[in-house]
Amino acid sequence: MHRSLSLYGSTFMVNNKPMRKYVKEKHSSPLPKIISAQEEWDFPIKLYQDIIVKENATLTISCEVLMPINGKIIVYSGGKLIVDGGLITSAHDEPWQGIEVWGNSSAHQYPDANGNYQQGYLELKNGATIENALTAVALWKPNDWTKTGGIVVAEDAVFRNNTRAVQAPEYRNYVPGNPLTEIDNRSNFKNCTFEITSEYLGETTFYKHIDLSKVKGIKFTGCDFSLSPDATGISEWNQAIASYNAGFSVDAILTSQQPNTTYDSCTFSGFYCGIYASRSESSTKTFSVNRASFTNNTYGVKTFNIYSLAVINSNFKIGHNNSTESLICAGVPAYGIYLDNSSGFAIEENHFTKVANALSANYYGVFAKNTHSQDIIYKNCFSDLSCGNYAEAINYGYYAYSGLKYFCNSNENNYADFYVQLGNPTSGVQSGQGSTTISAGNTFSNNATWHFYNDGNNLIDYYYVYNCSACNPDVNKLYRVTKHAIYQSNACPSHYGGGNEEEFILSAEQKAEREVLFADALTNYNGVKTLYENLKDGGSTASTLTEIQMAQPQNMWDLRSKLLGDSPHLSEDVLKEVADKTDVFTEAAIFDILAANPDELKKEELIKYLEDKENPLPEYMIEILRQVATGTTYKSVLQQEMAKYEQIKSLAANDMIRSILNDSITDFVQLRNWFDNRGGIESDKAIIVYIPDHTDPPIPDHTDPPFLDIDPPLKRAGYLYGFDFESLLKTVADI
Repeated sequence: MHRSLSLYGSTFMVNNKPMRKYVKEKHSSPLPKIISAQEEWDFPIKLYQDIIVKENATLTISCEVLMPINGKIIVYSGGKLIVDGGLITSAHDEPWQGIEVWGNSSAHQYPDANGNYQQGYLELKNGATIENALTAVALWKPNDWTKTGGIVVAEDAVFRNNTRAVQAPEYRNYVPGNPLTEIDNRSNFKNCTFEITSEYLGETTFYKHIDLSKVKGIKFTGCDFSLSPDATGISEWNQAIASYNAGFSVDAILTSQQPNTTYDSCTFSGFYCGIYASRSESSTKTFSVNRASFTNNTYGVKTFNIYSLAVINSNFKIGHNNSTESLICAGVPAYGIYLDNSSGFAIEENHFTKVANALSANYYGVFAKNTHSQDIIYKNCFSDLSCGNYAEAINYGYYAYSGLKYFCNSNENNYADFYVQLGNPTSGVQSGQGSTTISAGNTFSNNATWHFYNDGNNLIDYYYVYNCSACNPDVNKLYRVTKHAIYQSNACPSHYGGGNEEEFILSAEQKAEREVLFADALTNYNGVKTLYENLKDGGSTASTLTEIQMAQPQNMWDLRSKLLGDSPHLSEDVLKEVADKTDVFTEAAIFDILAANPDELKKEELIKYLEDKENPLPEYMIEILRQVATGTTYKSVLQQEMAKYEQIKSLAANDMIRSILNDSITDFVQLRNWFDNRGGIESDKAIIVYIPDHTDPPIPDHTDPPFLDIDPPLKRAGYLYGFDFESLLKTVADI
């Protein structure tokens, strides 16, 4: 370094600029500055070489450090770098490489008795600032998978105008002395600022602030993420936090309890996507968001194939979608939360609206696609949106009466409060929203065009409390939804959000409560299901089908009488067989049997079959059957009771699964048990595909690219036009 050029900027001035700005190295020195002991820097320094902090050495920086073009700071495994209020930035208008914190992928992250780590250790505090780096903090030696696991602990730090702020590649921390037991990563960020301003150098394209891959438990508390609209060199598919098979948490800092409880929340502003999380079929990782604020993002939170995620107590002011996808397909919305093939979630007590002075466009609160299980979107507020809740594809499990529900949500000034999109080939949410024993508890927009638009494959029965005008949907604002007034209101108690219990990790007492709740619900569910199955098709679907198939014309009246006696419990398969048996049953007899089973007529698939079969029923009969389908029967009541107990089971099981996955140590035996308890398609996939036996130490898997820049134009085109571009590329590569 040039000591004479390392003084404060105001000491030597030329044309009112610091003299050091006029000294620009053509090439950095190949000889690094070695730190091999304890060293403190408290004076401004301009460097012309890399810095290496060796094992058992500590460098403390409390001043301004100017790094050369493409220069870097390397913290060896066992070394420490402490930036205490200092600034590390580029010496010129070209970026430097950043800080590499080398780890040891086979070692844990805990210190020994003397406070020494087997990993590299970086501490940022008291306004420490990292600026203009390609990757401000890389928690590994790039391209060396034996040196992952570096640690960063940052509080009151600033990451400004870095192409990437933090890169955390695959690493598995474990309990000392027990390599089989994974535990949370020690890296965390508290009250930190991650920002791209109008002064971003733009030498390389910015995609994301945080890049996580195959790590667990990294924490962001009270942090602010922002992207200036005036910055250049920005990918349109940018994110604040991008997570691939990784687990992390976003939470607020409690700042005061008197006179009112206040928090310093994490904020996300100006991004294409505030938080993006995806999971392959080999990961157990999930994430949680509590008391965060999302402003002017195209997507606030976007997920793909994530189990047991949680977003609670958060505010979403949705921004305009001005990306290429909106040009390819006009009217593509912006979203608060976008759930794609994700299930077991807690979406509770959030508020969704559009950003102030928003451009005329489509703005959706929560989008749900292919949840495939018992899920609930609960006690959220939606205002001034094109659509509060929008569902697409299959959002139910094995049966339509058990799936996605909307309970206790409030709506104000939306175009559509609830909207279920036409499927290709099938779509829908749970067919019963509420039941005869409890109302759904939602309120509706006064001036909405649609209170509940259902273009899914199954009719919806909606239950509201009779004496609540805001809860009563307008019949003229319903499509393929039948409303039912009942006396039982929904108290809508807080589950996670808004109450005192915001911790996702359950105590021993809470776990015991969930176990009892699950056991009682399971007993009741099995009792109702046994009754339901005994009544279905007279007790045997196979026998009833055979009897219909073997019937002769002279048997019609006896068989008609038997089938009507078994109604309304006949299955779709039996009704189709009756409809096809035109050589035995008259049209009137077929109509009578169908009309006696309105629950199955709620399925658009059956109605379509009756219209399109070889000898279709007359149009007037079809129209009457559509009207009959809005009725409620004893079979409906049994289905509602099964759905109710399955909901209680799922709620208890999801609480347990979420607690296990968010705990610092994942108990895979209990995780497997509770996925089995929860049941359903998604649970079966989880058990078969991604819950390991953990009888042997894990084998690192680096076959997946750890730092994909998600949603480039080609990949987005795949989403829009229905093909998986990544899989296509892999297939081509294998040829």
